[in-house]
Amino acid sequence: MTTATRRLESVPVEAIAEHASQVRAGQVLLTVITAFFYGIGWTVGSLWRGLVFCCLAIRYGHRAGAHTPVAPPQPPPAQ
Repeated sequence: MTTATRRLESVPVEAIAEHASQVRAGQVLLTVITAFFYGIGWTVGSLWRGLVFCCLAIRYGHRAGAHTPVAPPQPPPAQ
């Protein structure tokens, strides 16, 4: 008897089958759908933050390279 055969015989098939028969298909389907939309939301959120960061970095670099003041303009002095 080979090692692989001994390992397969030691697998508790009845316990696995009993556990698998207790799974509710509706709950599994809802979990898969939720995970799908969560993944889409996470991806879009990450891409959006990355895009905003890149745009702000480009704007800041352009202003710094063009020697344009990056700080907001100061109000005129009071008279």
